[in-house]
Amino acid sequence: MKEPVIVNYYRRMRVQRVFPLTVDLQASEALNGRVQVRPIIPGAFVTPGIREVELGPPGSTLRFSVTPMAWGRLPHARISLFQNGRHAGNVPLPMKGVRQLDTWLFLFLAFLVPAAIFFFTSHLDWSRAGNVKAHDEPLQMSHAADTPAPEDATTPIPDANRQRAEAMGGAFRTPAKAEASQPPQTGEKGGERSPATMEPKRPSGAIERMIVHEVPEFEGLTRPVAVQMQDCYEIFQRTEKQYRISLYVGGAFLALALISCFMNRSTRARKQSGLVQGA
Repeated sequence: MKEPVIVNYYRRMRVQRVFPLTVDLQASEALNGRVQVRPIIPGAFVTPGIREVELGPPGSTLRFSVTPMAWGRLPHARISLFQNGRHAGNVPLPMKGVRQLDTWLFLFLAFLVPAAIFFFTSHLDWSRAGNVKAHDEPLQMSHAADTPAPEDATTPIPDANRQRAEAMGGAFRTPAKAEASQPPQTGEKGGERSPATMEPKRPSGAIERMIVHEVPEFEGLTRPVAVQMQDCYEIFQRTEKQYRISLYVGGAFLALALISCFMNRSTRARKQSGLVQGA
């Protein structure tokens, strides 16, 4: 036997969009005469709120408009039917309000994250090697026109000047040679200074130098943390240059955007049911 109520509706609906809801009524022993149909959908605005029809043998079709206002499952959504002022039964409708915010977010990250990875690993080279290259050639200010330029360190010194400098001893000794001629520093017990007692190595990477200069020293942890952060950046940069992980990350976010768009699309449904008391 054909069920007396057929409902065409949307199982998943975009929030703040209008969707049609159609109720087809067929005359039966449980449903005849004057019938009132009232869609009750918590979290949604239904227009009109209730409709009344004189149900005859041909049946009748009633149309409503549903605008979901809440996001997520719409609990206890149903079609309530009243016959001659008495409650005849309900038709439960599983409904859910969805939105495409996650889709747009994943799509935005699919372009932003690869661009950020490329910018910080290729355009801005914060590695130790890049820092060394940046300091290989120090900037020098050009000399004034009325000031004679100093002799280049590579210019050969005349023999007479060299002999005069050697005769005067270490007066013209260069800093490098002076440091080389100093005796090795000793510790408390007279031996050479161990590496543990030597001064800490200066930061060589941009990230390491930034952390050391900006973050106060805390119980000897700031410098090791800065070194670890610089090492992580070095590994990440080498991985990006070798495998181009930015392309895989962008593809992953793009796939998530497509999945979210598919899962949050509006879906139509059709339900043919009898009257359920207390649903």
